[in-house]
Amino acid sequence: MTARRVAAMLAGLTLAGGLVTCGSEPAAPPTPGWVNVRLTTPNLDDGGILFTVTGAQIDSVRSTFPNTFLRRESASSMRVVIVGNLVAGTVAQVLVPDVRQAATYAGTVVEVAVRSTFAQRPTAGYVLTVEQPPTP
Repeated sequence: MTARRVAAMLAGLTLAGGLVTCGSEPAAPPTPGWVNVRLTTPNLDDGGILFTVTGAQIDSVRSTFPNTFLRRESASSMRVVIVGNLVAGTVAQVLVPDVRQAATYAGTVVEVAVRSTFAQRPTAGYVLTVEQPPTP
């Protein structure tokens, strides 16, 4: 094979490679923000909950309940206790590096207490979901 033919083949391969990459969209940059931790409960008288949130990196957790206690287990796990008149719906928010990755996070109910007596109750029927908040 002559040098001229090799150069022509390399030029053709370079052009073909450029055409393939020109059509692809660049990856969107991460969108940091808060994702919601939503509680589904079978009861109307919950007074406290202990749960963990795990997934990719977790920066921090916040809640509108004034009696919220946190303990970082690792860079990707946070243990949360909330005491108050709990109802179904958003109980906390987690600060994450990319809200579009909310499905990679999970919440696990560890313990639940009755509001009036703080007696521990079975966790069957309790579900925590981590979801991206609706866009305005």
